[in-house]
Amino acid sequence: AQPTEAAPTGAVIGVIASRTPALASWLAVNVAAVARDRIAPVIVADTVPGTLGAGALLGHSTQAGLGSLLRLPVADIGREAVQAELQEGSSGLWTLPAANAPREAELKAHTLQAEAVLAQLRRLAPLTVLDLGTDCDLNVARIAPRLDLVLVMAEDRRAGAMRATALIDTLGELGLEPS
Repeated sequence: AQPTEAAPTGAVIGVIASRTPALASWLAVNVAAVARDRIAPVIVADTVPGTLGAGALLGHSTQAGLGSLLRLPVADIGREAVQAELQEGSSGLWTLPAANAPREAELKAHTLQAEAVLAQLRRLAPLTVLDLGTDCDLNVARIAPRLDLVLVMAEDRRAGAMRATALIDTLGELGLEPS
């Protein structure tokens, strides 16, 4: 069954990787899959327009999804609009995929729309896991303080560890407490 409006207090976990976007996607999918056994429904949402993310790992492709929502006026990003872009997979997870369309990267500047999408995702499921990619861009900077938890995936090389430390510091500057 498609996610329907729940209490506006669904938890949202963001996943960001220090260097490799596919690792953030992989971790986001796995966190959601583990949680799905105890919580349903669970939504996995891409947050980086124009790139392949968690949705692609789950086999979802679209020319709409996240990009369609980020193009809407904020007032039009309601429950129905977000539900219409969700895809259910054989894994039992719902996804909000981004299109594999590099030109959609310009939608990263649509921060108010990203906040509105996040607010609706909170209302649609008890748990949403966001694939934040690898950068603290405008969207991440705006939505990070509204997340319940951010997982930072550090990679095993020195540069990956240095980048993870920088990401943690940046997230702290945005108001997230390290734990």
